Amino acid sequence: MKSRIKSIMDYTLIAVGVVALFLFTVEPSCLGLYNVVSMSLGAIGLVYAAYGTSFFWQSRIIDFDWKLMNGHFLRKLICLVILLPFSLTFVLEQVNRVRCAQEEERKCLSKELVYDEQLYAQGDSLPVFIRERQQSPNLLWTVYCHFVDPGSQPMATSAVGRGWAAFFAILGVFLLNGLLISILTNWFDKRRDHWLRGEIRYSRRNFKKNRYAVVIGANEIVASVIKNLLNRTEEKINFKCEGENEYVILQTRKEALEVREELSSYLSEAELRRVVIYNALRDSKSELEKLYLDYATEIYVLGESTLQDSGETYHDSLNMKCVNLIAECLEACCSKREGEEENEKTRIHRKVCKVMFEYQTTYSIFQFSDLPPKVNRYIVFIPFNRYESWAQRVMVEGVFYDDEGERADSIRYTPLDGSGIPADSDEYVHFVVVGMSKMGIAMGVQALLQAHYLNAGKVRSRITFIDTHADEEMAFFKGRYESLFELTRYKYIDANRCPVSKLDGRVGWTDPAVQKDYPWKHLSEHSENFIDVELEFVKGEIESDGVRAYLRRLTEDGQSKLTLAICLTQTHQAVAASLYLPLEIYKKVQEIWVYQREAGDIVTNLIRTEEKNKRYEKLRPFGMLHGQYMRDRSLYLKALLAHDAYLWKGKIHEMDMADKNTYKKSRAAWKSLSIAHKWSNKFFVDTIYEKIRGVFPGIVTDTDTSGSYKEKLFAVHDRKDLMTNLAQALKRYENELAVCEHNRWNVQQLLMGFRPCEEVQEQECIVLNKEYKCKYEAVVGCPEDAPEYERLEAEKEATRQRFKEKKEALKSCEDHIHPNLCSYEHLDEVDFGAKDYDKFLNNAIPAILVLVDGYDYEELKNKKRV
Repeated sequence: MKSRIKSIMDYTLIAVGVVALFLFTVEPSCLGLYNVVSMSLGAIGLVYAAYGTSFFWQSRIIDFDWKLMNGHFLRKLICLVILLPFSLTFVLEQVNRVRCAQEEERKCLSKELVYDEQLYAQGDSLPVFIRERQQSPNLLWTVYCHFVDPGSQPMATSAVGRGWAAFFAILGVFLLNGLLISILTNWFDKRRDHWLRGEIRYSRRNFKKNRYAVVIGANEIVASVIKNLLNRTEEKINFKCEGENEYVILQTRKEALEVREELSSYLSEAELRRVVIYNALRDSKSELEKLYLDYATEIYVLGESTLQDSGETYHDSLNMKCVNLIAECLEACCSKREGEEENEKTRIHRKVCKVMFEYQTTYSIFQFSDLPPKVNRYIVFIPFNRYESWAQRVMVEGVFYDDEGERADSIRYTPLDGSGIPADSDEYVHFVVVGMSKMGIAMGVQALLQAHYLNAGKVRSRITFIDTHADEEMAFFKGRYESLFELTRYKYIDANRCPVSKLDGRVGWTDPAVQKDYPWKHLSEHSENFIDVELEFVKGEIESDGVRAYLRRLTEDGQSKLTLAICLTQTHQAVAASLYLPLEIYKKVQEIWVYQREAGDIVTNLIRTEEKNKRYEKLRPFGMLHGQYMRDRSLYLKALLAHDAYLWKGKIHEMDMADKNTYKKSRAAWKSLSIAHKWSNKFFVDTIYEKIRGVFPGIVTDTDTSGSYKEKLFAVHDRKDLMTNLAQALKRYENELAVCEHNRWNVQQLLMGFRPCEEVQEQECIVLNKEYKCKYEAVVGCPEDAPEYERLEAEKEATRQRFKEKKEALKSCEDHIHPNLCSYEHLDEVDFGAKDYDKFLNNAIPAILVLVDGYDYEELKNKKRV
């Protein structure tokens, strides 16, 4: 609408300007109309000139280039040229008013510019009837005369008039002949070509500090990332990005025109005009320096396409090289400012750098391995993987919004545990993944992190992989997670060759704990397997008789909560597999998640028809490249508070959130954590809502179990009583929750490559633990004013330090040994205070939710404390 109004205004002024020029040059007698119209058009022309030149200052040059590319500038230029004679007349009139005091002298200004009574031969005089009607030209005519015809300069009659005449003539020559036709046209064409190829580089002053973000690489998910970065909100916290960005600089080695065309399919015009594209290689330090990274709010390193035939096979290694170069660029910026006085405006804070890894093997490395101090000094390194992000979107967030963020058209997913699994339940989660693709592996790994419930002592969660090459994929999976398979029950069957009896889920399992050479019998009571999940691998095509028979057997188990994820890479194959499953599956299953990489419209159209088809209403698409599936900053904030709960022993409700130093202290404590501990806190907060469903199944009265439990929980009317009741329920099931949390932590550590202590190593830890426990109890039982208190405190600290050094030595050795990897009952033997920390974390859940997910519900807070 705004653009249309501007267009109408431009065309109106062009038409009025042309008519006025014609009218006042052929009929100069309209003095009253002339004064009003010419002066008005002159003032408007000056405004247009100021508007045009403003584009060459600071960030306006970026808008100028956009208008130049989209045809708006030519219209403005034509309007400016037509209005220029009026503007020059207006300026000359105002200057003459200041210079001349007499009215008569001001009226003679046109004669100073043009006057010649001998334009014709002596014998060729004007007829009397013409002479009688002849009128003196007005000022506009004389200005226009010099503007279009430089040969009129000899008709000027005074020094001042000759000066103005020369100025107008020169201006006319440049604008109407040289500059407009050749120089300007060539400059515009060249700038347009450079802009289309992404070769224009803007200076630092064109971008405001902390008002733009940088994206390196035009990966398939770049549109979703840019949409998040350009998110504007009036809320207190922007969960989508680190700051209010006016622009996004996108650096890519792909053709800029091609990238812009792709983005136009997913971004609005208003969003697209705020994207500045640079064509460059991401491993070029000189090009990275032109991004002025010290001014950016945050940096995304995505890399280029990995799905196309010419995709980057070296994607992850090049992204990591880019991270090192970014750190070097930021270091160079700091070095340049070493002599300057540091203040809030000049200080360079660590930049948030989110790095995408395409391959889960690379991604998993950076869940327990930190970066060199030289890199960590300048950036906050946050690795992510789009497959893992989607798995978390489905299993943790439970809802997906499209590109426009429309809540009405959102896709809602039912949790693996449905409405919840209480401590006294005999039900268990059975998650079946069809296709061990990158997405399939990510879904399975996320389920391993997620599927831990309060009834772990009765049943185990089961994760099944079905794939045509399940034997090969299983070997790769075992090699990648060797520590996991050393303790976890697993099973392999060839569905098309094994006897029918082996399809029974109760038989055929390999349990490491019952093997003769099992080295960790000492880790649990009665040497039982203490891992609460089990893995199953089924070889066969989804359409084969053996696999279909296996799927039918699954429906006979009345205790399982069954969920299927069809993770075949080809869209049509995934749709076909989801539509032609055995009929019994549609009756039994909670939901069927269908991987749709390009778009989920096929599946969404099936489930949103007016005539609800019972067979297909449980289908849900996921894995789309575009849309709001990236994790937001609430994950970081909740993880930070989880660490505070660890430090404050669960009492974060006593934190004074009105104190600005509180958040700074929390961030400082978070920065001191190792990367493995940071991920551990993030994995914990991902399980918060499933724990809530377990201890308080009726907390959400909505009969629909799908969707975001964050929205469901805070949608209730009486939120104060809700949090009170939740805290009481968590306290009531404190022990069960602690066991559940330790089971989750065990699997997390195994996935990260840690192994338990062997018996000899554990005995050393037990001795140190007992010694530390004795010293600790001695200090607790001694009054602070007693003479021996300081001695006992020093002995306790010395013992604690030896115990800590021993554990750190085990964790950092080649075997990656963690002494706390054991059953919950055995935990006191190796670390007598560890059980309490599981309880602290769980009891802090209500406060974490109030401070982050419920931050805008004022009735949950008082002025100071939460």
